[in-house]
Amino acid sequence: MHWKLLTPYAWCREPISLGAYMLPGLLLGVLPFLGALASSSAWLAAWGIFFTLAASGDLLVVWLVRDVPSDALVIDHSSRCGCEVVT
Repeated sequence: MHWKLLTPYAWCREPISLGAYMLPGLLLGVLPFLGALASSSAWLAAWGIFFTLAASGDLLVVWLVRDVPSDALVIDHSSRCGCEVVT
C-alpha cells in the first residue's frame, strides 16, 4: 500500500511478457464488462468498470513501452509505478 497516495499496489517479482502484464485487466475488467453487456447485469457491469479502471495504470505502462520488442520481458518496479525492461 502506498500510504502517501492511498493506493493499493502489488507487483510481480518475476519477469513477464507485456501480454501477461495486461492479463489481470482483461480477465477481471474487460471480459466481465462484455459479459454484463450480453446478460444485462448491472452488478457485473460495475465489477468490470471498476477493475478496468483499476488496471488503467498497467495500460499506461504498456503504452509507454509500446516501442519495446514484443518478445522482451518486463519486471514491475518494487517501489514506483512502472516497470523495467529485461533484455
